[in-house]
This record gives sequence, C-alpha cells and structure tokens, in this order.
Amino acid sequence: MVLGVLMKDEKNLEKSSLRGPPVKPNPEDPATWHQLGLDHLQRREYVEAEKAFNQAVQLQPEYIDALMGLAKVYEELGDAVRALHFKRKAQRATFDNDKK
Repeated sequence: MVLGVLMKDEKNLEKSSLRGPPVKPNPEDPATWHQLGLDHLQRREYVEAEKAFNQAVQLQPEYIDALMGLAKVYEELGDAVRALHFKRKAQRATFDNDKK
C-alpha cells in the first residue's frame, strides 16, 4: 500500500515540473503546502521542501502524501532512519484510513 502511495507521490512530482513557477501557499490549505513541497523537492531544495511538507502535516496530521514527501526528502538527504519513520507514519495513516 505504501508503495502505491509513493508511486502516486512521484507522479505528482513529475506533474509539478510541468507547472512553471512554484505555488504560493494558502496558510490554511495542507494541499497547497504539499504542492509547494513537491515543487521544492523537484528543484532539490530540501530544506524548503521539508518545511512545506511539515506545514502540511501540521495542518493535517495523517496527510499521507505529505508524510511520503518528508520520507523522500530524508532519503535524498541520506537520512534512512528518518525516511523510514515517515514511511511508517504514512503506512499507519493508510491503515487507519482503510479501517474507516
């Protein structure tokens, strides 16, 4: 299930490269922060991507795509422990959502 989420996130990452300039975040919309994180990730701006994904998760704690975005940031930074932590959080959120 997490693999499917990751593949979806990578498809979103590909789409973001076609958009042009980065989006400006709506401070109350976690999806906007997620997209901003994808835009930064595409440009390899990992600190900015981490901040944007964290904001999305702060607004919506079980935001699976943002959790996977954080996992990808940490993978790119070589932090396998933190990457695994966020993958597991995404997996738990997926499992919790499937139970509903």
